[in-house]
Amino acid sequence: MIRPSGSYTFPHVRTDLLPRILSILALVVLVAVAPVYAEPAPQDEEQGAEEAAEAEEAELEEAPTFHSQTTVTATGSEVETFQVPYAVSVFELEDIQGIQADTAADILFQEPGVDVNGIGPNQKRPIIRGERGLRVLYLEDGMRMNNARRQTDFGEILGLSSLDNVERAEVVRGPASVLWGEGSVGGVINLITRSAPAGAGFNAQIALRYGTVDSHSKATLALAGRADRFSYNLGASVRDYSDYDAPGGSFGDITFVDDTPVNDTGLEDDSYYGRLGYDLADNQEMFFRFASYSAGFTGFGWVDPLLLGELDRVRIT
Repeated sequence: MIRPSGSYTFPHVRTDLLPRILSILALVVLVAVAPVYAEPAPQDEEQGAEEAAEAEEAELEEAPTFHSQTTVTATGSEVETFQVPYAVSVFELEDIQGIQADTAADILFQEPGVDVNGIGPNQKRPIIRGERGLRVLYLEDGMRMNNARRQTDFGEILGLSSLDNVERAEVVRGPASVLWGEGSVGGVINLITRSAPAGAGFNAQIALRYGTVDSHSKATLALAGRADRFSYNLGASVRDYSDYDAPGGSFGDITFVDDTPVNDTGLEDDSYYGRLGYDLADNQEMFFRFASYSAGFTGFGWVDPLLLGELDRVRIT
């Protein structure tokens, strides 16, 4: 066989079109293959969007809002505060602890339509919509704390209930006599105490507080736990307040040159509480609760008459 030497060019074939043909073939292959790989993309995007929406919805459900607050004081059964045609304020445990309140009166200072008067840490009483004393109903877990033997304008001492055992406080501003009857023409204050933790176990809390402004100290001990169907919640607190001094100055015909002590504005008291429960069923419980409060050196506050100057110019009404 004889092999010709050199190169041979085929007639009628344009070699300059070869790159274009290859480019077109590559483009056709890409167009044909792309849907195979691109098809799962919309599903991945849709699944990611659904997961993001579910996460956002879960965050909204966990975050407390005005609409998520409920009350039992306004209607006698649990209902959202937004659905109640009354002015209702709800203070959760975090709110009470943040205010560092000593009595229920301390949590009402910032509420619209509510005022607080009284002298000393234990004599503060609320005024709701202009009504005070026995015209404002004081409750603890729905039980009346008002004492009919007290003077009408004086009312009950809110310090009888220790806030160390309170989980939430509900305040109805305005008449509630249809539901609560006598003594609620001004409003209702309901303190809801804590129950034992839901899960099994034991927890203890010790708190100490001291203030230099009013020279007070407070010690608190709380124990709570659950074992099988039994539960318990026990606590005790001790407070000690010194008399405070009225700043020097003039008020009408009375002038104090220096700071003057206001006698009987201090306080020494202690409170004890407990709750023992037994679960009869998943939604039924039998419990026994007790509370004790005692106080000394607590009164209405007074100044030594000899420090008032000329007594014939001073008249107490």
